[in-house]
Amino acid sequence: MSPPVFASGTLFAHVFHASPVAMTINALPEGDYVDVNDSLCQLIGYSREELIGHRAIDLGILTPERREPIIQELVTRGSLGKRSQVLRHRSGEERRVLVSAQLEEHEGRLYTVAIIQDLTDYIRTQDALQATETRFRLFFNSVPLPVWVFDVDTLRILDANPAACATYGYSIDELLSMTVMDIRPDEERDRFREYATQLAQWPTNSSIWQHEKKDGTPMDVVITGCTLELGGRGVRLSVLRDITQQLAAERALIDSEQRLQLITELSTDGIWDFDVRAGAVHLNEAFRRIYGAPQEESDPGVIVSWWQSRIHPDDRATVIGNLQAATAGTGDTWSAEMRLLRADNVHYATVIARGHVLRDEDGQVTRITGAMVDISRQMEIAEATALAALEERQRLARDLHDSVTQSLYSITLLAEVARRHATAGNAAATLEQIERLGTLSQQCLREMRLLVYELRPAMVEESGLVGALRQRLEAVEQRSGVHVHLDAGDDQHIPLPIQNELFRVAEEALNNAIKHAHASRLAIGLVVTADEVTLSIADNGRGFDPQIAHASGGQGLGNMHERVRRLGGHFHIDSAPGQTTTIRVRIPLPAAGQGRWQQLQPSLSANGNRV
Repeated sequence: MSPPVFASGTLFAHVFHASPVAMTINALPEGDYVDVNDSLCQLIGYSREELIGHRAIDLGILTPERREPIIQELVTRGSLGKRSQVLRHRSGEERRVLVSAQLEEHEGRLYTVAIIQDLTDYIRTQDALQATETRFRLFFNSVPLPVWVFDVDTLRILDANPAACATYGYSIDELLSMTVMDIRPDEERDRFREYATQLAQWPTNSSIWQHEKKDGTPMDVVITGCTLELGGRGVRLSVLRDITQQLAAERALIDSEQRLQLITELSTDGIWDFDVRAGAVHLNEAFRRIYGAPQEESDPGVIVSWWQSRIHPDDRATVIGNLQAATAGTGDTWSAEMRLLRADNVHYATVIARGHVLRDEDGQVTRITGAMVDISRQMEIAEATALAALEERQRLARDLHDSVTQSLYSITLLAEVARRHATAGNAAATLEQIERLGTLSQQCLREMRLLVYELRPAMVEESGLVGALRQRLEAVEQRSGVHVHLDAGDDQHIPLPIQNELFRVAEEALNNAIKHAHASRLAIGLVVTADEVTLSIADNGRGFDPQIAHASGGQGLGNMHERVRRLGGHFHIDSAPGQTTTIRVRIPLPAAGQGRWQQLQPSLSANGNRV
């Protein structure tokens, strides 16, 4: 069967056979193929010769059930617009197509001119896309981390998963009515506005932000996002992870490390850290300042050699041997007492070195850390305390001889004079001597009581400096009739050796005020700051010339001055003959936690009492 004349035109024939879309001409009512193009042949797997003159039904390309509705609509309406249909390929594969047809009449016969679009690949793509969408939705909803999608222009949230709702406390409807700006605190919004203008430049990136939950709880999050194009507009897919606890832990660690570094650098004790595996040694500033350690030197060999060279020759072999034994063994601590040359390269400091040895699972040393505590001052104070005790015994002996012994001798003489007057029958003279005898006896009794008290004074170790001063003043007031006053601060932060020395200075000043200045009023003040303690003793006695008294060595001034000097303090006297006297002592206090004073402090029980 030849194609009808309308199909034989040069232009139509060229378009018909060159079209990439399948085209066919069929005669009605039988439906024989009159003409087909190559695209149709490729679509159904038959050649042009195999198709022309045959019906699609006969070849199994189209079933009668599928053909009838098409023919009926063509005959009725004259055309068919994009009707979905199924054609069977020669291989048996069904292919989904879209058919458009036009009814034409020529020389009394009806023909159909049909255009057939293959939808098979499109449908497969759509099915795959639907499957992908299903898988994405399943993943999107099941991810345990908050995920949302927002418009990069309007910042409006377009979608959010259940984890986002649970984390932030909003329902899905609430989130879809919000922008990503709504979950940010005010201080973060300007930064995010600037950030949002650059999202197109960052297809994928991560950043840390602060968000707010519905209840106002702040939350630190790290956001990993990517910018996509969807439906002709830019969108941002964001995955969020709550790192609030992580950042808090990191900040705490940094704070702890900074505090440790600060304590290490501010410590007045020499501190070292030897990382054996890294081959690095760190010495704090005090180590360098006090002992002259090399600056900016991390070579362990150089540092160890320098340290060994600074140890006193008489101590060197023992100290090095102890350290080698500790590292070669299984213990985790090491300690030694030694004399170490100071930075002046002249004087030696007596130090106690304590170290901690860290080992790996195989017992190999990985790190040695420790500190050296200068106990030179402690030893000096101990020696000074012993010397002060000896001096105190000698002073008591002198006072006993100079006051009580002399008073007793005077009483003996007065008693003999009174006896002679009585023998002579001179009653008036006898009574006068007896009265003088009574007065001298009372004076001797007061002096004796004071000396006895000094032999068993209030214990600073038990009562503290303030308590000991209070007991001493009460005794003075009761035994001598002198009016006393105490204005004292807290003594808890004063090292015990300093408390002991200050008590002895105050005691010496009180004795001088009573015995030599004949004072009737006494006042003691104690002021404690973070850096120093100030002790003042004032009396209303007859005063004296400090320069003359100091030169003569009288009134215990030299003894007091020496005690203060040993503590590195300042001693000042404000007095003159016929005027009041004020003694003021200032003693510097060691920094809190300073090692050489810790060993001198009394231990404390659980209730804070000294034990």
